Amino acid sequence: MVAQQYHAFLTAKELARILQCSNTKLYAWIESGIVPAVNVSTSSKPSYRIDPLDLPSIKAKLSAAKTPAPKRKRTGLPPIDPEKRRKIRAQVNKGRRGVKSG
Repeated sequence: MVAQQYHAFLTAKELARILQCSNTKLYAWIESGIVPAVNVSTSSKPSYRIDPLDLPSIKAKLSAAKTPAPKRKRTGLPPIDPEKRRKIRAQVNKGRRGVKSG
């Protein structure tokens, strides 16, 4: 008779701790198919289990999928004409002269 080896499946929380990521991010990876998982829940709230033998392939997929975050563009007001900027500063300073501090 051949002895079968059983191993414990990981919960999503345990895998998130191993991968050093948030639970939310891990659930997104599960939903997108990057992380293979089985839903063992009978209710509407999912309860996923992940086979620890899949861990090397999961890490490989994630390292290939990781790309650097795009640089954020400044989304402020358009540049102001230097002459207009000078006039605005003069008006602000004029208003401050009448205000006493302290």
